[in-house]
Amino acid sequence: MVEIKIFQKLYYKIFLILLFVAFVFILSFKESETKSTLFTDSDELKIKSKYTLPLREISGLSKIRDHDGRDLFYAVGDKYPIIVKFEFSSNGIDKINYIDFSQAIIDKFIFCNVASNINCKKMHNLFTTQWEALHSTDSGYHFILHEQLDTIFLYNHRRNEIVSTINLNFNDEKTRHNNSNGMGEGFILLNNNHLLSIKERSDPSISEFSEKSKSCQGYSKDKLSTISKPFKISPKIYLEKCKTWALPKKLRSACDLSELVSSPQGNLYLLSQKCNFIAKIKDLDLLEDKIDIVKIWKIPSQISKAEALLVLEEEKLFLVAEDNVKVDKPNIFLLESDDKKGELLNLN
Repeated sequence: MVEIKIFQKLYYKIFLILLFVAFVFILSFKESETKSTLFTDSDELKIKSKYTLPLREISGLSKIRDHDGRDLFYAVGDKYPIIVKFEFSSNGIDKINYIDFSQAIIDKFIFCNVASNINCKKMHNLFTTQWEALHSTDSGYHFILHEQLDTIFLYNHRRNEIVSTINLNFNDEKTRHNNSNGMGEGFILLNNNHLLSIKERSDPSISEFSEKSKSCQGYSKDKLSTISKPFKISPKIYLEKCKTWALPKKLRSACDLSELVSSPQGNLYLLSQKCNFIAKIKDLDLLEDKIDIVKIWKIPSQISKAEALLVLEEEKLFLVAEDNVKVDKPNIFLLESDDKKGELLNLN
C-alpha cells in the first residue's frame, strides 16, 4: 500500500514536469511562429560595414553635426558612467575620446566617502550603472537615461556637472517589482516639454510623459525637440505617464522593445532585440491605443543582441550597436535596406 502511494506521488510529479515541458514547448513554438510570420513581407537588412568600439555593453547611441559640418557620434554603455565620442573615417572608427561623468554624479548625489564606507559604495554603484539611452546636443549637453532610477540625467560636459534631472513616473509598480530593468529603455524629447519612453517587456509599449497638470498630446513631427524649439530645462523636472500605446497583439508576448529613436525627418523607429527587427511606426494618435507599424526590417542573424539604434537615412541606412561584454569583436554595424537606391551615406 505504501509502495502504491509512493508510486502515485512519483507519477504525479512526472506528470507535472511533462505538463510544464509541454507548456514551455507550446509557448516557444508560438513565439517562433510569430517571429517567422513577422518577416514574410519585410526587408532583410544587409551589413555594409562593421566596427569595433572599445566600450562594453553599448546601450545608447547619439549623433550631432558640429559647426564645421562633421558628424560626431556618441555612445554609452550599460555598466559605466562613461560617454564615448568618436568619428568614422576610411580606417573605421577614429578620434575616440572618453568622457567620464562619474565625478559629476558623486559631486551631485553622493554625500559620503566611497573609499571607506560599504553603504556608500552601494550608493555609488546604484548611481553609476544601468545606463540605457543617450541624447547629445551640439552645445555639450548629454541626456542620459538611468534605467533603474527612472531618471534622465542632464550632463554638461564643458562644466563636468549634472545640471538637471528628469524623473519619470511610470505608475507601474508591478513591473518595477518583478523586473527592475524592464522600464525606460529609449526616450525622445518633445518641444512641449513632454517626452516619449518605452517599456521593454511585460506588455512592451511607448508611453508619453507630461507634467502632472498637463494633458497628453500624442506625437507628430512638429512636436520633436529641435535647436529652434528645444525641450526646456530646469534644475528638477517631474513627469508622469499620461498615455500608453501598446505593441500589436501578435508581437506583444514574443517581442521586447530595446530602443525608440526618430529619423532626420522626425519619423519614429523602434528596435527589438528579442525579435531582431527595426520598425518604422506612424505618429502617435491620442485616439489610438496601439502602435501602428508602417514597415519592418529584419536585422541579420549575425547580430544577436541589438540594443542601440540610429536612423542615418530614412528607410535606408541604420546604425545598430550590440550589447556585448567583449570588446575585441565588432559591436557597431552599418545596415542597409535591400531596396535602397543610389550611393551609401558617407560616414567619413
